[in-house]
Amino acid sequence: MINLRRVLTELSKERPIFHSEADFQFALAWKIKEEYSELNLLLEKPFKREERRRKHIDILVIDTFSNEEIPIELKYKTLALEEPFKDKIGTFDLTNQTARDQGRHGFLEDISRIEEYLVNSSSSIGFVILLTNDSNYWNEKTNKTDDEEFKIFEGRKVSGRLDWRKGTSNGTKNGKGAIILSGKYEMRWTNYSELEDKKGIFRYLIIKVQGK
Repeated sequence: MINLRRVLTELSKERPIFHSEADFQFALAWKIKEEYSELNLLLEKPFKREERRRKHIDILVIDTFSNEEIPIELKYKTLALEEPFKDKIGTFDLTNQTARDQGRHGFLEDISRIEEYLVNSSSSIGFVILLTNDSNYWNEKTNKTDDEEFKIFEGRKVSGRLDWRKGTSNGTKNGKGAIILSGKYEMRWTNYSELEDKKGIFRYLIIKVQGK
C-alpha cells in the first residue's frame, strides 16, 4: 500500500505551492509514480454513481500485481497572497477562494463518494486530501454558521448524516444537499509547507476511507 504522507512530504520539498487544484493533482500523481514505479495511475477516471450521474475520481492508483485500485480525491483551497510567491519554477499568484462552506461540503462529499466507490468495486481503501493555506479550515470557531455540521477543524469527528442548519437559504446551499457518511472520521491536520518571507503556511488533511 502506498504511503501518501511520505509522498506528500517528498512533494513538499519540490512543490511547496500549486497554481490550482489541477496543478496539485498532476504533481501528486507524478510523485506517486516516481516513488512507486510499479503502480499505474489514471486521472479523472469516470464512474457511475447510484443516482446515475457520472462522476470522476481525481487519481486512481492501480497495483499491477494485485490489480487492486486505490481511489484518491483532492481539494485545493486557497487564500490570496499579499504578494505573488516566486520560486525556482515560476511565480504563483493565488486566487481568493472564500466560499468555505462549499469547500467543507465538497471535502466531506468526496469522502462519501469514495465510500460509494469502494462498495461498488474490488478496492478496499481510498483517500481524500484537502490542501489549503486558509487557517479557517483547521481552526475551530465558536460562532454558529449554516454549515456547522460540515466543519472540519482540528480534532473534529464526523459520521452519519450531515446537513445544513434549518432555514439555510437555497443560495447558500448552492444546490448541495445533506451528506451521509458510513464511516467515522477524525480530522487531523498536518503541516505541508511554509512559504518564504512569511507568505503563508499550507496544511493538509488526509482521510483514509476503508471499504466494508
